[in-house]
Amino acid sequence: MKRDLTSEKKRLADLDVKLKRTYEDNMGGKLPDHIFTMFIADYDKERATLKESIAEMEKTFEKVQDTKAGIDRFADLIRKYTSFEKLDRFMLHELIDRITIYETPEMGCCCKGKEKRITIFRGWIFSSGASRKRRA
Repeated sequence: MKRDLTSEKKRLADLDVKLKRTYEDNMGGKLPDHIFTMFIADYDKERATLKESIAEMEKTFEKVQDTKAGIDRFADLIRKYTSFEKLDRFMLHELIDRITIYETPEMGCCCKGKEKRITIFRGWIFSSGASRKRRA
């Protein structure tokens, strides 16, 4: 993927050089105007396609890097907490983002001790950009 991105950026740079050369040939009288116009249209079309492709590849590459960083952080946390004797506050803050406790349907908030639905959101999964992605 990185190789494809590099080759597309190189092709874009080559197009810029060809565009400049074509312009110089047209100004020097070596290239007729109708052929110059045709070349410019083709170069512009390919250039736009390449820019779009490069932007998409960079976005995908960034997502992959963010995912890899999240996986590395998770692996570090697992290595750190593979064996522990007591679950402490610091460990909970690193591993859990938040806990949501829902009301029991048709029971209201006054009925204590009944079954509740609980969702635990892990704090170690990241999405693109540096924002956290909260998953249950």
